Amino acid sequence: MTKFVHVVDRANSGLRLLLVLGFAALALIGVAQVAARYLFGAPLVWSEEVIRYGLIWLVFAGAGLAARLQAFMAVEILIHATPRSLGRAIAVAAGLIGIGVWIMLAVLGVRILSDLQGISVGALETPIVWLYLAVPVGAAWAAAHFGPDCSLHIDWIQTITEKHWPTPLTPHHSSPTPPPTPPP
Repeated sequence: MTKFVHVVDRANSGLRLLLVLGFAALALIGVAQVAARYLFGAPLVWSEEVIRYGLIWLVFAGAGLAARLQAFMAVEILIHATPRSLGRAIAVAAGLIGIGVWIMLAVLGVRILSDLQGISVGALETPIVWLYLAVPVGAAWAAAHFGPDCSLHIDWIQTITEKHWPTPLTPHHSSPTPPPTPPP
């Protein structure tokens, strides 16, 4: 899991740059649209669609990054108000629900894509499938970000469980380990 987290974090550092550049480009297109409309009396017919669909792509691309940074709104009072082991179990449950929601959104996004085949966007004349592909791609990316946090909590719960309730597969030592010897 650590290798996966490392790869995802490296991808996210590049994604941050793309998000900043993307939002800056959309802001410049918005300024150009206002200047073209009010200064030259000739609005850019494509700018509103580029901004709309660009925002869709950027938001869904950034959803995974927001999940990794734990920037989504959350009600954490139960996690902090309960004993640590119960709080971690609640965090795992919340993470698994988050993964489920993002996977469901990705699956529904793929279904919607099949319904949109053959439709083009007005001014851009781009197949709408390419624009709405942001939904399943971004949702899958976000689901992948919930996994590492869940796995940390699950590993901790597994360690505690094995310590208190050993199974036949869990190595159980009858004699305690000797204390470490102090350095000379």
